[in-house]
Amino acid sequence: LETDLTITEKALRFIESHLFETTYVEQIAKECGASVSTLTRRFKSEVGSTPFDYIRKRRLEEAHFLLKKGAHSVSEVALLIGYDNFGSFSESFKQNFGYSPSQVGK
Repeated sequence: LETDLTITEKALRFIESHLFETTYVEQIAKECGASVSTLTRRFKSEVGSTPFDYIRKRRLEEAHFLLKKGAHSVSEVALLIGYDNFGSFSESFKQNFGYSPSQVGK
């Protein structure tokens, strides 16, 4: 049952089903029936990162997957996962994976 899920489980479900939408921690907390501080504390304790960092990492993982498939350009992928600034996408990607998005699949 949905009511048996923990705050973190509810948050993860919400995040995964709205991964490419602009999502705010306040919105996730409301969806889970928790305060922002409770959500953040429990999420960090159970997942090991804040909801915001988790979303960013998941989007970058999806970007990596899309780039590997080779059907989209780097700039298209950046837009698809919610980055409107190509430079900041490349920087985040490189920090996460250790190489630039243009090096994927090469």
